[in-house]
Amino acid sequence: MPDAVVPPMDVTSYGVAPNYGAFTSDYVPDYPQIIKFKESIELRKAWTRQFLQMFCEITFDSQIEVATSGVRMQEVGRDMAAPNPQHTPRYMLDINPPRKFQAGTAVTQDAFYHGMSAAKLQQQTMAPLVADQIWCEQFIIGTALTPAGFYDKDLTPPPVGANTFTSSHNHYVVFANSGNLTPEVSSFAKWHIAHHGYAGGSVVCFVNSATGTLFEQEFGTISATNYYQTMPFIGALIKYGFQPGMPLSGVPTLLTDWVPIGYALYMALGEEKPMVWKPENLPETVDLLFTQEVPIPNSQYKWWGTATRYGAPTIQSPGQGVAVQLDGSVDGDAYTAPSGILDIAT
Repeated sequence: MPDAVVPPMDVTSYGVAPNYGAFTSDYVPDYPQIIKFKESIELRKAWTRQFLQMFCEITFDSQIEVATSGVRMQEVGRDMAAPNPQHTPRYMLDINPPRKFQAGTAVTQDAFYHGMSAAKLQQQTMAPLVADQIWCEQFIIGTALTPAGFYDKDLTPPPVGANTFTSSHNHYVVFANSGNLTPEVSSFAKWHIAHHGYAGGSVVCFVNSATGTLFEQEFGTISATNYYQTMPFIGALIKYGFQPGMPLSGVPTLLTDWVPIGYALYMALGEEKPMVWKPENLPETVDLLFTQEVPIPNSQYKWWGTATRYGAPTIQSPGQGVAVQLDGSVDGDAYTAPSGILDIAT
């Protein structure tokens, strides 16, 4: 890389020296950095929206209708007979109200006094946009691992084919696996989702990277890169930082540290969206809102910005996922939600 060159301070045709403003330590004017950052905001908004749309539909309603069963054919007599009136029973699902989250960052005068490079300046101004993406991932996964979203003994699932269920049907399950994921667990979870009518080939598993390492220590490394090409959304998740792991019982595994150690999350993706996302009742609040201020002279800040996000996910398809705790004393213990997964400040 060539050495940075200080821009010439020649006078203009009006006899006035050009005002380049403050410079970073590598002689890059700070003002163009702000312009570059503003251009990147819309790109990051689209990036985050695409991630949310893999898991969520957007709704501005406070409730949605969820069908519980379909109309059944019934035998009737041949002479003037008619079937009993039927309808498709539904229940109303309350949508979690949107919550407001904010992140603020500032570029200080002190940063320039001590010599901030252009790369460091860009990294600092991008921090709230990165925080928004991290928050969305945490909220999606944390909601899915918290009981009361998937079937958990409070709702009788509708019949699917010849499968009928009772209200004790539970998608929050526990295995005494000492925190280790096994092919048997994946096979069970895929079956659990498939017999509710979702294609077993669309199920994906999310686990902590340490859980994936624990699996490899016991079972060895399983690598099948081409396997993931059969599921188009897998490539998109990898772009968001999810690492491809081992396929177990036909279920692709993705590693992310937003799933706590000792847990595994299974969801069917690519068909019906398992969740809905509730922003504020304004279309623009679907995306991150960013406000930027340039404070008064002699302030400790050169500029500062605030990122605001409204939203909350709600599971709308209770049969579309399974949350697994891998460290119970015995199989079938009561499920314990991971601590800290949704401890995000409001």
